[in-house]
Amino acid sequence: MRILIFYVALTACIVLAVTCLVLSMRLQNARSQVHVLKAVNAELQSKLEHIAALNDDSETEKLRTELAEVTTKLADAEHELEQRQADQSLSQAAGAAASPESSDAAKGFEPPLVKIFKDDETIVASAGMQVNMQYAMLLADLKLPADAEEEVRGILTEFLADQIRFAVKAAKDGTLNSGPPEGTREKHMEELRGELSKVLNAEEMAVWEDYEANKESFMLQQSYDMQLATFAPSISQDTRNVVKQVLAEEVLAAHKEPAADGGTGIEAIVNRQTAAFEQSLERLSTQLTEDEYAQVERFIQQQIQQTRTSQEMMRSMWGQQGEDKKTE
Repeated sequence: MRILIFYVALTACIVLAVTCLVLSMRLQNARSQVHVLKAVNAELQSKLEHIAALNDDSETEKLRTELAEVTTKLADAEHELEQRQADQSLSQAAGAAASPESSDAAKGFEPPLVKIFKDDETIVASAGMQVNMQYAMLLADLKLPADAEEEVRGILTEFLADQIRFAVKAAKDGTLNSGPPEGTREKHMEELRGELSKVLNAEEMAVWEDYEANKESFMLQQSYDMQLATFAPSISQDTRNVVKQVLAEEVLAAHKEPAADGGTGIEAIVNRQTAAFEQSLERLSTQLTEDEYAQVERFIQQQIQQTRTSQEMMRSMWGQQGEDKKTE
């Protein structure tokens, strides 16, 4: 469960980072537009004063029309700039509220993960999307009648919603690192198995059991396959298959082993993730051509950088206000 929560949190952090970047770019564009229009406006006013003094009515009227258009554009640009500045202020205020250094945050810190899932409707909607992400391959393989698939989707949605509820509560309590009580996962899986067996026959349950046992690997491979297609599009599908399998194997292996320093927080998870990527590169160095390896190396380095830059945002999202804790 921890690795699934890790990827949910990482994805959310990336979205937040991209949102901040977009806001910043829009603000800069608005400032530039206002600056340019002010310069054009001043130039036209100067020209208009000069031409008016020459009593050139035709040219004067033309400049007045042009000046009116630029003045309108400038007013619109200034209004947009005000909106962009307001958006940026809200973004910065939200970041300050979530910052561990904020004295107000220290008094009543509410992790962004808790803020995102404020109500159960949001949790259920997110769980429904997770069903598509986690079980799309399974549902495609089962080829169930529409009504049976809808029932299975409903059961899986409620199961995943419960996981999100646990994560939100744990983030609020500051106990997310410790994970669920021993036996909780097994108990929930038995309950899920019982509900699914009411809809699926024995053969279909066997397909589910096999898929569930390897779900994390399937999810990781699917994710890496899509990313490789985007960021390393010239490598062959055969090479992509090798790379995604190696990455999935190393990442899963890294998260199954206890951290060497006993760390249990975000920093420990990020370190494991980074080590897994580096180990993947070492394995792939003997399996790929020089050109393919160069492309894959760039892709994996992007993954490492992306993980590291998301570390602080993930710490905030999970509600870790201080240094990552280590087990006693």
